[in-house]
Amino acid sequence: ETHFCQFEQVYFSRGDSILGEERVMVQQERLGRTLAQECPAPSYADIVMGVPDSGVPAAYGYAMESGIQYDQRGLQRLHGVGRTFLEPVHDLRVQGVDFKLSIIPEFLSGKVIVVVDDSIVRGNVTPRVVYLLKNAGAREVHMRISSPPIRFGCIYGIDTFRIENELTARGIGTVEEIQQKINTLIRERYNAPYELDSLGYLSLEGMKSTWRGKEGLCDACWTGIYPVK
Repeated sequence: ETHFCQFEQVYFSRGDSILGEERVMVQQERLGRTLAQECPAPSYADIVMGVPDSGVPAAYGYAMESGIQYDQRGLQRLHGVGRTFLEPVHDLRVQGVDFKLSIIPEFLSGKVIVVVDDSIVRGNVTPRVVYLLKNAGAREVHMRISSPPIRFGCIYGIDTFRIENELTARGIGTVEEIQQKINTLIRERYNAPYELDSLGYLSLEGMKSTWRGKEGLCDACWTGIYPVK
């Protein structure tokens, strides 16, 4: 039996590639729409933006479903920096995140912002994003993730099994506790009083509902159930 890696759909695959029966960007936009249904933002939110680049399609879907204005101008990515969560040394991961993300304060100051990202793996990107936006004058930052909490390592292709104990959600029971952990990381890394105002994840059922394909799916990094023992 064939099993597609659903993390490929959520994060790794190019938007113009096809998994199952659809292009990935169409599926990622649907992830965002489903996320907006399950984890609505405060009604007074000003804008929705994605963490570039992989969070952008889901952010657009979230904005379309919620009716909140989509505005990506305030958060930009410097291309040429790779997948930072796979760097072998913690300092390199943090430096990579610091280097690849930049902000334009004129589009952020005074705003209540909903930020959509595809996943939280080691917890390096999310604290940086919250710090940048709050430091630029954002009134509130609400993070929405278009996949469930990653609690288990991949033993097949992504090779996160070796860092399983470093996963942000590993051994943490509730979303509220994950949010507290992120806020602690913000204080420790940036010595700043900023906090993430809310955190929401797409459910496993919601994520699976976006798939259009006859093949099975591997969801081991979320469930710990591996198709091949």
